[in-house]
Amino acid sequence: ELRGEHRLVIESLPVDDEPRIGLDYSDPLVAQVTWLSDDAAATSLRVGDFIIEVNGVREDKDRIVELLGTATRLDILVCRPAPMRVHLKEGPTALPLGVDVHFEPDSRSLLVGGLKPHGAVVAWNAEHPERCVVPFDRIVSANGVGPDENGIAGLLEVLRRQKTLDLHIVRPHVALLDRAKEPKAPRVTF
Repeated sequence: ELRGEHRLVIESLPVDDEPRIGLDYSDPLVAQVTWLSDDAAATSLRVGDFIIEVNGVREDKDRIVELLGTATRLDILVCRPAPMRVHLKEGPTALPLGVDVHFEPDSRSLLVGGLKPHGAVVAWNAEHPERCVVPFDRIVSANGVGPDENGIAGLLEVLRRQKTLDLHIVRPHVALLDRAKEPKAPRVTF
């Protein structure tokens, strides 16, 4: 199983108008793979991977999307993150989570856009400095509920209503944490 950054080269792809890879661009710099066509699924690319670069292009959503759909050869820098578990003993009703999350309509996770000065996540970070939740982390599931055919509505509902939360979080890459760009996707504060 691959972890961390790795290069993936896909040769001799057919050129057609159908998309090969579904992407979540809640984060303006790093896209998360949400689905794969049959030809893309035959590679080592997986749903949940983060695409950092395509054919030398970084931080240009429109160009990356174009390349993924039209290039016959793809050289992709991919990050397959290791998951992190965060257990919050008191959730939204006792203490707000204290995070802003961003998402696109077809997101497969919630992007942590920022932390509030007070909240359950800030308390977790103080108690667990080796596993801090930071901006640009992705919440993949809460209490075992993740995205489904209805998108992320179930995940959002768990975050709103549950008192105790077991969060499954992934981070695209430690080196990408010092970024200044604000996510542009819709935002919800918990």
